[in-house]
Amino acid sequence: MKACRICKTEKHLTEYYKQVRNRDGLFHECKQCTNDARKQRYDNNAEHYRAKERKRYQKNKRYYIDKGMMYLKKRKGAMPKWLNEKHKFFLEEIYELRDLRTKATGIVHHVDHIIPLKGDGVCGLHVPWNLQILTAFENRAKGNRY
Repeated sequence: MKACRICKTEKHLTEYYKQVRNRDGLFHECKQCTNDARKQRYDNNAEHYRAKERKRYQKNKRYYIDKGMMYLKKRKGAMPKWLNEKHKFFLEEIYELRDLRTKATGIVHHVDHIIPLKGDGVCGLHVPWNLQILTAFENRAKGNRY
């Protein structure tokens, strides 16, 4: 157990980020206080951070374009030749449903492959029954895992 120096509450050691240079190897603030401070710092300087992100994109534009193209190529390669027009229609409907959910709730949704297209030890297909709609947060938390 360790006391956070911001909120002054005793929390388990798993509630702290690692920091090698400290004696106990952990941050002085708990994860919640650290995340709150980061969010507040971003909100107070949002335009500054957006400008940095735009600059990084412009500097590495070719990388981001190539990354997007490789994903599209991988997805197209994972679409079997035996898919008929009905299956392709369902694929389009899933992406439209994602857009509707995002618009209706105000929370960004993603279309996720249940079995990743290129995972560790398993590779899925880009077919309607291998897709699910998740919030962006859930999808990023899932990562490339089955």
